[in-house]
Amino acid sequence: MDLLRRAAAFVFWGALLLGVGCVSPPRPPEEPITYLPAEEFARRLGLSIKQHTSAFVTMTDGRNTITVFPGPKGCMYLNGQQLGPPGPAVLENGRIRIMTARLALLEFELRSMPAPAVPPPVSPPRATGRITGTIVVDPGHGGKDPGARGSSPVYEKDIVLSIGEALRQRLAERGARVIITRAGDWFLELDERCAIAERARADLFISVHADSAHREGASGTTIYVAREAGSPSLAAARAIEGAFLRAGIECRGIQPANYRVLAGHSRPAVLIECGFLTNSSDVRLLNDASYRGKLAWAIAEGVADYFGR
Repeated sequence: MDLLRRAAAFVFWGALLLGVGCVSPPRPPEEPITYLPAEEFARRLGLSIKQHTSAFVTMTDGRNTITVFPGPKGCMYLNGQQLGPPGPAVLENGRIRIMTARLALLEFELRSMPAPAVPPPVSPPRATGRITGTIVVDPGHGGKDPGARGSSPVYEKDIVLSIGEALRQRLAERGARVIITRAGDWFLELDERCAIAERARADLFISVHADSAHREGASGTTIYVAREAGSPSLAAARAIEGAFLRAGIECRGIQPANYRVLAGHSRPAVLIECGFLTNSSDVRLLNDASYRGKLAWAIAEGVADYFGR
């Protein structure tokens, strides 16, 4: 009898534990995902908007640049490097709104950035290490493709050819083997420019352009790398960015873009927009031969720094 009572008690308490004691507590409701207008997101980080289109938004403090692409596959980039998983932003009524939760991540990353060095005054070219490599210089557009014009009295194709020729000379002076894709006003398909880089087994491909924008206030140089750029391309871009800042040349930072001349071949590559032909100040500079020479010198300095690492 005693055994039966014990068995009954075991069954009773077991049922009680299974029916009551082991019930999982209700799951707290998930917090809704919230988004901030890009302007407010930038303000909270102490940054200012440089460009805001339906395709992307760029913000900067003059030293660090954040670029955000909306949509499920869009990503966020800090100084050219992807930060966090895809899907950081949405597009609403033509304006980008960014996930509020990404603020903490960016605040941490920006705090971790080293303090900027004080740029020295512009000085004559310093003796840098010799460049032992093959560089392809690619002045954009040409021939039937004039490129941008904006308020400039000359076309983009002519301005970038002048910069490209000066850059070719500066690089050759440092010992580089330099191939220029066009040395005159002729047209080249983008795939042919890519093929030149592959055939030469270029250690670095540099595409030279001038920019345009709907907003006249947009100004300065921009350095682009492919969205899936490897470390050599990113290192070259950072070295050129540093040379621009040392020379006192306005730089909007490094941005990702899958332009054909960046993504259409396997060689390390950068694309440099040397200024905006829709900005009156940039136009005056780009139509000045001495400033074009300064741009070429700064790019060559950056390339020499890159090869010297």
